[in-house]
Amino acid sequence: MNAPGRSLCGLLWFAPILSAVVGCAGMPFARPIIDAVSSDGITERREQRNTEFVQQFEQNRDFAEFEAARAEWLRDDTTKCEQSLKRILTRNPAHRDALLLTAELCLVENRPDDALRHGRLALEAHPENAQVQYTMGLLLDAAGRSADALPYYERAVQLEPDNELYAVGHCTAFEAFESSGQPVTVLGPPPESHVRQTSLETSESPNNPQIPISEAVAALRHNQPALAVELLGAAEKQFPNSVALHRVLGAAHYRLGDYKSSQIALQRALSLDKSSALTYFLMGCTLAKLGRSEESEAHFGRARTLDPRYTVQR
Repeated sequence: MNAPGRSLCGLLWFAPILSAVVGCAGMPFARPIIDAVSSDGITERREQRNTEFVQQFEQNRDFAEFEAARAEWLRDDTTKCEQSLKRILTRNPAHRDALLLTAELCLVENRPDDALRHGRLALEAHPENAQVQYTMGLLLDAAGRSADALPYYERAVQLEPDNELYAVGHCTAFEAFESSGQPVTVLGPPPESHVRQTSLETSESPNNPQIPISEAVAALRHNQPALAVELLGAAEKQFPNSVALHRVLGAAHYRLGDYKSSQIALQRALSLDKSSALTYFLMGCTLAKLGRSEESEAHFGRARTLDPRYTVQR
């Protein structure tokens, strides 16, 4: 038999076996096995993939739309920006960045109540987020409620104690609290040492150091650290023993990037009062900027000893 014949014969011999095997797929005992695999495995995996796909799609859409909103914000197109943010928040009411940007937008448009409402929504959805806590402080500050803002700044420092921005913001808010003489009504009183220092420095005298301190704090709140340095530099000789003055001056130098001057001012504050965890913490931040890591860690350790909330996460 020639080769083509043998091949054809082989195919004819194999065909009945193939038919029998294929036929087995339709037999009753095989169907439950196939059905089980389909229902317990393939279907479940398909549903999981579909869920993941939808979630990823929504995340990507939120991200893209938020980036568009931010671009519109940078172009000062607040109308389109707010429309984009509303679409995001309709789908995802807990979107942190959309809530915070909406709050900022409302603040710029002189809608403080709306700004605070969105800040509170962000706080409810993300209570352990340092950025949300810090932003809530800024919103209260802008509403003229500096005393109420202080606990939120403090909480931001507690959540991210190695964040220098939050530490300087807390320092500024604390000095504003001392200047105002108002009670804190939101989360609790300031540390006892802070109140004690306030009572020592506050008086009816027109030479009260809190006057230039308050002016410098206001300058820092308006992102004018150079003006704060100028104000406190002029008052430094008149009030050489004011701990708060030297601490705010150190924060102002820090904001300017003049870390050597910041170190000098904070060292003066520490020489007058070694009970302030915040001052030690600011000194730690300053020394870190100067590349003096061992000394920086020592000051962070002292801050942590005085107040465990200043534990730096490395």
